[in-house]
Amino acid sequence: MASGRVIGECRGSHKADDYVEFLKLVDKKTSKKKTLHIVADNYAAHRAPAVRTYLESKPGRFVEHFIPTHSSWLNMVERWFAEITGRRIRRESWNSVAELERAITDFIKHWSESGKSLKWVKTYDQIKKNVTKASSV
Repeated sequence: MASGRVIGECRGSHKADDYVEFLKLVDKKTSKKKTLHIVADNYAAHRAPAVRTYLESKPGRFVEHFIPTHSSWLNMVERWFAEITGRRIRRESWNSVAELERAITDFIKHWSESGKSLKWVKTYDQIKKNVTKASSV
């Protein structure tokens, strides 16, 4: 979060095995000295047995944080998806999936090189109030 560096890839699906492969990529591309805090929604792929098995094979490396249902705005990656959608994906048209994937990869590369990061604009109290409200739904 602090560096603005994005680790990403395009895949044709979002199943548990895809998520495990992504976690392996994150593990490979980040300092082994760091504990990685993974913020995820409650999508079934994020909680699947294959994911549990992988995370348990890396004790102390990953700490999971699951956001409450109906509160995707808490997950900064969702905010980043809004950035790429508004700044790149919706601004152009694509003749193929491969062309779109190249554009996404290019956006990730340039974003990461820019050092730009996302920052919360709400106070802790405002966020906590919304989390409490979302949790009670």
